[in-house]
Formats: sequence, structure tokens, C-alpha cells
Amino acid sequence: MGSLAFLVLGCGPSLPAQDRIEARLDADGVRGAPEPAYLGGTPVVGYPTPAGSAAAALKASLGDDTRSVLAQHRRHLVAFEQEFSIGLGGNVSIFLPLGPGFPAGEPVLLEAHLKPGSGPWQRWPMSSATVREKSGGGVEAELRGIIAAQPGTGLATVHAILPTTNLRVESAALTIPEEARLEFALGNEGADASLPPIRFSASVCHEGTCAEVFEETILPGEKGGVVPWSPRSVSLRSFAGQHAAIRFEATSAPPARILPTIANARLVAAATERRPNVVILSIDTLRADRIDLYGHPRPTAPFLSEDLASRGVVFDRAMAEASTTDASHMTLFTGLPALVHRVHGFLDPIRIPAETLASLLSAEGYETAAFTENGPLAQQRGFGIGFDRYVENRSTSLLLPSGQVDKTFGQAKEWLAGVGSSRFFLFLHTFQVHSPYSPPKRYARLFRDDGLAADPIPEANAYDAEIRMVDDELSVLISFMEANKLLENTLFVVLSDHGEEFKEHGSRGHATLPYETVLHIPLVVFGAGLPGGRRIQEPVHHVDLLPTVLELAGVPTPPGLPGRSLAGLMKGTGPPSPSRPLFAATWVLPDGLGAPALAVRKGDRKLIRWTEQGEVKRLVFDLKADPEERSGRRPASGEVAELEGMLDAYEAEAARTHATLSAGVAPDDAPAAVDPAQQEKLRALGYIE
Repeated sequence: MGSLAFLVLGCGPSLPAQDRIEARLDADGVRGAPEPAYLGGTPVVGYPTPAGSAAAALKASLGDDTRSVLAQHRRHLVAFEQEFSIGLGGNVSIFLPLGPGFPAGEPVLLEAHLKPGSGPWQRWPMSSATVREKSGGGVEAELRGIIAAQPGTGLATVHAILPTTNLRVESAALTIPEEARLEFALGNEGADASLPPIRFSASVCHEGTCAEVFEETILPGEKGGVVPWSPRSVSLRSFAGQHAAIRFEATSAPPARILPTIANARLVAAATERRPNVVILSIDTLRADRIDLYGHPRPTAPFLSEDLASRGVVFDRAMAEASTTDASHMTLFTGLPALVHRVHGFLDPIRIPAETLASLLSAEGYETAAFTENGPLAQQRGFGIGFDRYVENRSTSLLLPSGQVDKTFGQAKEWLAGVGSSRFFLFLHTFQVHSPYSPPKRYARLFRDDGLAADPIPEANAYDAEIRMVDDELSVLISFMEANKLLENTLFVVLSDHGEEFKEHGSRGHATLPYETVLHIPLVVFGAGLPGGRRIQEPVHHVDLLPTVLELAGVPTPPGLPGRSLAGLMKGTGPPSPSRPLFAATWVLPDGLGAPALAVRKGDRKLIRWTEQGEVKRLVFDLKADPEERSGRRPASGEVAELEGMLDAYEAEAARTHATLSAGVAPDDAPAAVDPAQQEKLRALGYIE
């Protein structure tokens, strides 16, 4: 069985927007949406996408769980870190200027984050307000309530959302296959006890007659709570062979205002060809030489090193795009260098048209899902492009974020249990190995008394323990997939985004020049017919992942990408690859150093270039003779002219490519639509000041 997704083509109201939302669906595998009609305020910063691209799919979030939806309630950023006053008893009253598209006298729902004084951002329960006319013209709404804070001032970031009374979505007519079933998820963005129940229905419409095949009423949640998505499946066996449209509706008794959502709607039918499933696991901040697979004396990852490595291919010289999470992951997703996609500012979204691995696989009928731990990989920045479901697990403490590998992998197992025989792409990402290192007690003591020489930084023991915890959870995940016959035709990739410094070059963490400590990453690939027990010495790079996965999945690779497919190299069927330069960059650097610092590596030669107090600095290394980069030399004139020329050409080509891709894209100086609570985690992780 495989999945054919019903995908949004457009959204245009036939009645006033606050009374009705309509959209159309199509079954030809092409996603797209018109430019949103923003009513007022500042639109949520998004990412430009090509017309008809899967990247333009509409999204809605219930808590941490974001999914592709059939129609999107209009949402507007009306206050960004706007100052407000906190009165006696914590009383708050914030007047929010809206725009001419908000009709006076109509309700609007407000979703806010408040930051009292120097405290952390707090999520404010969604509340209803009435749009009213302002003296002097225009309209506004008032956010009122009580916050647990002393009198003073604070900052507010507020979105206004227009509710509706009726939602109708109808597909184009299509022929319903044999043994087909309709799958979708119901949701209510306005999870508040003061809002009314919503009646959802689905119908099959043929020759002017509609037969209702599903009906259910969803009750609102507790005030301020979140009601999770409700997955549903309906057999369409009795309609097999009919040329019919599918209609979804959500209604409530007027004059009620509701925020119904219908997500992940797809018609599931027999697959026409066999393609591999794909799972990519990114273990954030996992440095290659801290794993026994790459020579570490401690058994930090015995399952990966002994079991998985024997099943597949191990790359001994894999190189990261950057030393930071967002830059490397956007390169993994798009195949574009960070100097091209320019997602390295920690809060900035991608601003160039981009197809991603998820969107390309989604267009081929793959169900796509990602489970991550919130921080740099915010779906609003473009990391959610192409994913039908994108879950960002939040830390219990924003000021002391911790990895949640057990929760993240648990959610993945739950999702995998529901995909049945559909083709799928699953992306997993955990911060478990990222600082601050806080392994559970059963792991914390694991390597304290193992007889090895004391590490120069005691925290490294906890780092190793975190790796072991992830390895154990990976073993459980693989066992689950084996027991449920989900590995039989699955390509599984284990890698990292970057490494970690333990003062080898004077730094702690990954705010450093692009040394191998932060660029050398593990890469293990197994399954989908690949040979086992193979180790490859050829240097490879993050940019190679997308073309490799696409070739193994039988999907054409977009032209113009710098990476090369590693499929032939892994299978031993391709010709020897010519030596090529590989590039990397770091944007988070020690004080006084100008970003980015760049690196180029060809064979065993490596050049690092950066600026310091306006002066260009260079280091050159022979990685064969000096793999730890201890004896970097400031090269004599002309010694590294070839490597220097490669860097210059790389920068120039990246600038040309970015200019070409961004041509015609309107500049957008609005603030990034990253949840303020995520900003707190980024600060705690050391990514922003």
C-alpha cells in the first residue's frame, strides 16, 4: 500500500472571511497555495516558495505538534516585543492596533507570549477579544488578564487569529481506487472551554449527490489547554471506481466563532512501485571521535559500533557544513551550502525558494514526519517545509533545557505504528548529547570509574554518558522497527550536525574556528539493499546526503546542487570519485573574531581563514601528519594559493547562487516568527545573547 495525498491548491473565501473558509484539494501530487491575504498588522514571517511547491503547504499547530492542513485561519503578528505595564495584582491591559481588514464589532482570538521584567517568556492562554474602533481611526483589540508578576513593565508578542463559523474543503474529482481509505486528523486551534463544540464531516460527492461517510463532534478543551490532533480513517470501498470529489466540512451554531482544522488528509491506495522508506537520525553535537566506532576507548555507542555498523556502511571522514545546528540541518534538508541558504542567524527563516528532502519525497507519495526538540529547528524558519507532521518537544525548563531522546523516540514509534504499509520518511533529531549535559543517574556514573585517564574536562564524562543513553534508545527503536517489519525496506541514516570542543583549541562547546573537533561527524548508513560491514575513507559532506537519499529512493535530484550521490560508492558499483574540495563555516566564534570563519579541505590539506580586528588570518594543516590540528602554521606567501583560490571561488559561486535564487523575492525586514519561548531555549543553549 502507498499513500496519495490530497494537497491544497488554493484558498479563497466565497463569503466574508470571518464566516466561511473554503479551499480546494487536488490529487495529482502537487502542492501549492496563493499568497496569503494578510488583513493587518505584520504577517507572520514565512519563507518564499516556488509556485506549486510542496513547501507552500499550509500549517497549523496544536501545542508542539504542527501538521499540514487543508485551510489556514488567517494569523497576524500584531505585536512584537511590545512594551506593556503590569499593574497592582498583576493586572495586564494591552491595546493592540490591528488593521483595516479586521471588522469592528467582530471577535478576534489573541495568542500571546508575555515577558514580565527580567523573567522568562510565558505563554498566555488564548483569549477572545472584540475588535473596536480607535479614536483617530483604525481598529484595535484589548488583551486583559492577570499575570504572576510584580508591578512594572514587560514585553508582549501577540498574534491575532480570525475565527470562522464554517469551513468547507473540497477536492477535485478523482477516481477512487479499489480498497481505498480516507485518512485525516481533526483539530481545534481554539482549545478553550468557552468556545463551542465543532461538528466535522466528510462526504463523497458524485454527479451532484454527496454521501456523508464520516461525522463527529469535537468538544473544546479546558481553558488554556491544548486538545491533540485526532486521527481518523474511513473506508471508501463502496465507492471504488467512482469519479468523485471528497468534501470536508466543519461547522458550529452561529454566531459562534471556531478554529477548526483538518490535517494530513490523504487517500491511501495500493502502491504502484516499491521504493524504500527513509529514516534519518541526527544526534545533535555528536563528535565522531567520542564514539568507539571511531576509536574512542570507552564503549559509548556499542550498538551503533557493533550492530548497525556491521549491517551497513561507515564513513570515516564525514564533514559537517557548519558548527551550528541550524546551518548544518538546513544544508541537510536542501542540499544547499549555508552561504547560499543563509540560515545561520539562529532566528532568521529561509528567504529563498527551496525544495527540501521532505518536500521532494512528499511529492512522490511519502508520508513525512519529523520529531525534534525545540530550539534552532523551529518549523516556522522553514525546517518544517515538506513535512506533513512536525513535532517540537519543549523542555520542561527553558532555562535548563535537556535532551528528551526517550520521549522523541517514543513519539516516533507511535507514529511508525500508524503508517501501516504506506511509504514514509521519518526525521529524528535529539539534543540529548548537547550541553548542558545532564544524563539520568543510571548513566551519570557509567564512566566515572572505568580506569581510563581522567578527561581534561570533567563534563566530558557526562557527554560520553549522554551518547551511551542515545545508543541504548536507538537499540530499542531498531528492535521496535524489526518487530513490526518496518526495517525490511528502509534506508536508515545515523549522523550528526556538528561536533564539540573540549578545550583542544582553547574553547569549550562549538563556538570555535572550524577545526575537526566540530566538523568531523559520524555517518552510518544501512538498509535498503546496501552491503554490510563496509568502511569508506573517501571524504564526504553534508551536501551529499540529499542526492544520496534521492537516488536510493528513485527520485530525481534537483539540478545545480554541489553534492554528489554516495549510492554507487556505498554499493561498490560506481567509478572512483575524483578528489574534490569540501567546505565548511562557523558563525559562532570567540570574541573578537569576525564571522564567518571558513575552511576548505582537499585530501589531507586544510586551510582555515577568518578575520580578527579587521585583519585576515589563516592556518594551514596536514591532517594526515597532524589529525588533531595541533601544529597549525601561519603559511608563508604563496604556500596555500591553491586552497585560497578554492575558498575565493566557493564564496563567489555561493553569492551568485543566492542572488539567482532570491531574484524576485521581496525583501522582508519583519522579525522572525519564532516562538519567544524558543528564544529562551536558544539563549540557554548559548546560541543567542
